Parts: sequence; structure tokens; C-alpha cells
Amino acid sequence: MFDIELKQELNSIKLQYNSTLYKVDGFDYQLNPFAFIKDSNKISLINLRDFQTVEIIDSFIGNQNNDWIKNHNLLNFKIENVAEGQIYELIDVQDKSEQMKNQNKTEIRKISIKIP
Repeated sequence: MFDIELKQELNSIKLQYNSTLYKVDGFDYQLNPFAFIKDSNKISLINLRDFQTVEIIDSFIGNQNNDWIKNHNLLNFKIENVAEGQIYELIDVQDKSEQMKNQNKTEIRKISIKIP
């Protein structure tokens, strides 16, 4: 975390190799400090104020050397606010080409989660 006004690092986190951080739709450090982390095995949710991380679902990134696949394979949209929290919809694109010998296979999943 970097404070651009003070021009200094506030905190840092170590992510698993080949992880990508996606801020939640409607990100606000004070009111909505969450981001999704997608690595080669799973999707997690992280609170960027206290750095607590919760695993959401298993996932897979196949061709990790392809920056487009690695960086554009998770989208999130805020659906609504409910009394108990916020509902988000995730679109998870999984490239399973490496798992399938001599075949290209992509799976697209739609996942809804509630953040308290």
C-alpha cells in the first residue's frame, strides 16, 4: 500500500507467485477496502486494511506465461446492497489447455458471493 500524498509505502503483502489482484467494483479504501486475489489454484478475498484473506473457491490459470490470460480472467460486478452486506458476481475464466493434452479448453464460471 502506497500513500501517494505522503509518497511513502504504508504496508506490503506477499502474494503467491503468478497471483493477480483485482479491486472490487466500487472499491473505496475507507468504506469498501476489498480485493479479489486469483492465483494458480484459487480465488480469495482480501481486506486491504487488515490484510485478512478468505479463500472463496478453487480456480485454475492454465497458461501462466500468457499475460492476457493471467490478467484478464476475473471480472467482478457489484450487484446490490442488502441489509447483511454486498452481493458481487464474479466471472471466472479458466484456461485448462495445459490440463488437456493437445486440446484448448476454456471454462467460464459465474459465481455470486456476499461480502458482509
